[in-house]
Amino acid sequence: MMLHDDLALTVKMSDKLALSGGYGITDKTKPPGHLKKLETVAANPVFAF
Repeated sequence: MMLHDDLALTVKMSDKLALSGGYGITDKTKPPGHLKKLETVAANPVFAF
C-alpha cells in the first residue's frame, strides 16, 4: 500500500507577481528491498510574472 500527499501554496504578491512552493510526502507500508518507507520532496519556489 502506498499513500501520497501533496501540499502546495501560491501567494499573489501583486497583479504581475506570484510566489508558489510545495511539499510532497509518500508513505510505503511495505517497500521492497532497500527502498525507504517514507519519502519527502520539497518543490522549488516558482515565480510567475
